Amino acid sequence: MSAPFLLFDGMYLIFSAFYTHSQMRTLKGQPTGAVYGFVTSVESLLKEMAPGRVAVALDSPGPTFRHRLYPQYKEKREAAPEELQAQIPLVREYLQHRGIDLLERPGFEADDIIAAFSRNRDDADEPLILVSADKDLFQLVNRNIRLYHPRLKRVLDSEAIRDHFGVPPQRIVDYLAMVGDTSDNIPGVPGIGDKSARALLEKFHDLDTILENLDELTPAQRRRFEENRRLLDLSRRLVDLSQAPEMKPPQLPPPFQGGDERQLLEFYARLSFSSLQKKRQSDPAGDELSIPVHVITLEKDLSDLADRIRTAGAVALDVETTALEFTQAELVGISFALDDAGFYVPFLAPEGDTVDLDTFRRILGAILSDPEIAKTGHNLKFDILHLCSHGMKVKGIADDTMVMSYLLYPNRR
Repeated sequence: MSAPFLLFDGMYLIFSAFYTHSQMRTLKGQPTGAVYGFVTSVESLLKEMAPGRVAVALDSPGPTFRHRLYPQYKEKREAAPEELQAQIPLVREYLQHRGIDLLERPGFEADDIIAAFSRNRDDADEPLILVSADKDLFQLVNRNIRLYHPRLKRVLDSEAIRDHFGVPPQRIVDYLAMVGDTSDNIPGVPGIGDKSARALLEKFHDLDTILENLDELTPAQRRRFEENRRLLDLSRRLVDLSQAPEMKPPQLPPPFQGGDERQLLEFYARLSFSSLQKKRQSDPAGDELSIPVHVITLEKDLSDLADRIRTAGAVALDVETTALEFTQAELVGISFALDDAGFYVPFLAPEGDTVDLDTFRRILGAILSDPEIAKTGHNLKFDILHLCSHGMKVKGIADDTMVMSYLLYPNRR
């Protein structure tokens, strides 16, 4: 099989990286977390998949054709934080140095560009792998197109999409048209939620058949479809990526060559990405010691994690929040690292499963408060304040790398 064409949903990766590495700064205080997280995600997949072609799709500023169809589209979504917006030019610069094509089209979203590349690939020489966790892109998966899910850390085909999401790719549009999408302010059919939509698709297979058999629905369901047909048709138009206006076909990126080594190293040095710089200098091919990382969302896995930490007797931890200011921050998740594996427990996420904080407190609270289990972190004072504010005491502090850094380099700020 030919080397794959790797097509990244750039906006998803940038936003995800920003909230995961929100505290990251250069010595001069310049925010760099979104750039660092984006770069490490891209570099990891370049190494793992050895693609023949690579491209990143980004949203273009300004309204799209969807805003013309529905002025309230994405109306409730807050503007991207200024710290994130300031890092997007740096992402562009990285892509230029790395020799990765950047794809943008005025009036279109990244999803539309990705969809344009997904059409007419029956005769393509190389498999197309999309990189995103955006459920809107699930509809594009077929026998020639797969999707790498960054949170699940695996490639999904059509069957895996159905197992993960509960709906096959060819029915994603029908599902979203019924339930809507609060993040994009797509209305759907009021009163038809996730459970009802899945059950209706299971029984009737597709939305058109549902509409042809309204008399077989419950009276309440039938009334909702009849009274909200306009909203249903609008929602279907908004979520169906095949219905976007024709754009000039994107040019296929050239074979990936790796970019400009000197400019890439200078870029890493300027942003204080010392780990990336050293890895690149010592091993340009990108080989590195790595350990598996697991996203924990099930109670059983939380219990297993508690047992592993208790057996190890020591753990590194890091608390992720929505802001640096303690009084304004919400708890997003907690990362744990042992010698042989890393773990992430999400409390907030744009989509996908999360862990209830009470469940986490019940299972992991005793681990955090056990003075016999050594804890290591970076700026642990910040982490401890957040955990204490949620009813979890932390004992057994062993090392804080931020304090160590200050002791070694007291003149740095």
